[in-house]
Formats: sequence, structure tokens, C-alpha cells
Amino acid sequence: MNIHYRPLLYIGIISLVIGAFPCTGLWAGDLTIDPKISTSRRIDDNFYKVDSGVSGVAKEEDIATMLIQPAVDFNYDTDQSNIYIDYSLNRYDYSGVAVDDSFTGHTALYGASTELNPRLAMAFNGTFNKTRNAAVADKHGDPTARTKYTMNRYIPELTWSFSQKFSIRVKYMISDTDYDSGVTGEDYDFKSPVLRLIYSISDTASLALEYKQLDMDYSKNTPDYQSKVTRLVFNGDFSKVNLGLALGIHDRTFEGNTLNDFDQTVYRARLIYDEWLTIDKSRDYAATSQLSADVLEVSALYTLMTRVTAGLKWRKQESDYKSGPRDDENTTMEVNLGYIFNYWFTASLAAGKQERESNSPGRDYDNGYKRITVEIIF
Repeated sequence: MNIHYRPLLYIGIISLVIGAFPCTGLWAGDLTIDPKISTSRRIDDNFYKVDSGVSGVAKEEDIATMLIQPAVDFNYDTDQSNIYIDYSLNRYDYSGVAVDDSFTGHTALYGASTELNPRLAMAFNGTFNKTRNAAVADKHGDPTARTKYTMNRYIPELTWSFSQKFSIRVKYMISDTDYDSGVTGEDYDFKSPVLRLIYSISDTASLALEYKQLDMDYSKNTPDYQSKVTRLVFNGDFSKVNLGLALGIHDRTFEGNTLNDFDQTVYRARLIYDEWLTIDKSRDYAATSQLSADVLEVSALYTLMTRVTAGLKWRKQESDYKSGPRDDENTTMEVNLGYIFNYWFTASLAAGKQERESNSPGRDYDNGYKRITVEIIF
């Protein structure tokens, strides 16, 4: 089956499964449909993120991007179940030398969940993307990549509470990534089972032992690999503070003798304060690049005087490549100011800077950008 149609098949299957269980009032729920449209204009002063100081490298280009995103959010809720589909069409139009890169992308988030009985729950979630943004497939990947691709991910999930304090959650992620024909890019897919044993410390805190395996399969020359991650995970919600902590071991082994196997201690610490400030520190391997990424992210969005919002995003990633003596440091910072005219109409201005410093020649760059965005919810 063509991967573009699998999301419709899976959401149909999970809906039929939910409907097959005689839960009282299962289909007597609340339906909301929210159409909306967002449009933005962004100007980058180094659109292709090139190192113009190196002989033979293309010059920096000032490019304007016009993005129009009509979207619809569908949500159906009952006492025991939920079905949702969030879809947006993303039309990118570029100026200057990038005009031929203009394209229409798609983003869809969809899923369904139900409580079959007080101890057993099931869910299915999926995503569909057609994009040029490399971070959608791998947030630790190459920020200069602009190859167009299609990605589908599906995650069936089952949770069984076998006592008052203990539960088991089983997930199985399936992912397909296909690059457009005639472009540089290697298709790949992976399967990733996840098993988590959860202990409920209280109504607002839990401790879990998690095992995750990822089997990566490339279509051409890149070596396939298997990753195994074992982590201890804590989650707690304390008044205005939400805290998440994880610590474990990540072991990656490759087929053949092209790359050496490697392993390391991985961790993540995330703090959310009063829903407006998030601090996230982590270390792990990238999914599609053979590098270890140390990442620190800080984001804040605060509402002033009811209608005015002020935001800050800052991200720093230190990348240690395992395939050679290359080390990169990528930094992104953005500030934004928004105004809420009413519940259905908002506007914002943003300015930011992206830069990379590398010990590999020709990979340094810096790019400044400005953006204006308007969103209307019908």
C-alpha cells in the first residue's frame, strides 16, 4: 500500500475497534471542528546557510519566504474516548534564486484513544509530513539540509494497570521516510518497540523503567544499525512546576564493518514553570546522523496586559560526530512580540539568528531573519 494512504486506513481501523466495545455512551460525545488560516512572511539574509568565507562556496542570499497555511482541527471527545485529526496545508513561495524551490507541503497529526475498562487503555497516534525541514525527521540532524521528503509515523499503544500502583505500557513506532524522486537523499524506515514499567508514586508523580529498541533500515549505502536504550524516567507535577528526568544507557551497533559500534550515558532534564517557561537539557545520539548531541533549550512565552505576548527561544546543540574528527556547535535564538486582538485573530513579529561553528572547513555559517505572522481562527 502507498504510504500516503496508510494514515486513513489506520485511523479507520482504530475507530472501528473503539466502536466495537459496548462502552456506555461511547459515541455520545462532543465534536469540535476549528478551521483556521495562518500567513507569514520571513526574510533570511543567508537563506542557504553557506560559509561565504570559503573559496568556491556560493554567496549568501537574501530570500523572502511567503507561507500560507490553511488548516482544520477536528476533535471528538467522550467520557472514555477521543479521536482527533489536525491537518494543515503549507504553501511556501520563495523569492530570488530560490523561486524554483517553492512547494506545497502537508502536516497531519491524528489519533484515537479509548479506555476499554478501568485497567486497560489503548491508543493509536500518527503523523504525516511532506516538507523540506530536516528537523521534522531528526531534531538533531543537519540544519542546512533542504531536500524534500515525505514522512509517515504510526504508534499503536496499550496500557495495562495491573495493580493500584503499577502499570505496563507497550508502544510500537513504525516510520517511513521517502525522498522525492530525482533528489539527493536516501530513503529509510525504522521500527521501534518501547516497553515501560511504571510505578505511581502519587497522583502527580511516577517512576518508570523503560526499554526502547530502534532498528534502522536504509535503502542504499548507509549502514543499517540497531539502537538499544534503557532508561529510568521520573515525571512529577508539583503545583506550578512540571519536572521530567531521565537517565540511561544508549548502545548502537552497525551491520558490517563500515562504522564502529558505540555507546554512552544519555539523559534528559526538563522543567516547565507555570506553563510559560521551559528549560530542557539532554544528551543522546541523533537518529539519522552518527553524532552525539548535547542540547540545551530555553523557551518562554509570557502574556502581558492580557493582550500582549512576549516570547524567547534559545537553543544550543554541541555535536560530536562518531564518523570522524568533526565537532559542531549550532545556536539559534529568537525573540517575538505578539498581540491578541480577540480570540480568533492574532498577529506577531519575530527576529532571530542561527549560526554554526565547526572545526570542519566550510561548515561555519550565520543567518539572521525577521518574520511577521497573522493567524485567524474561524
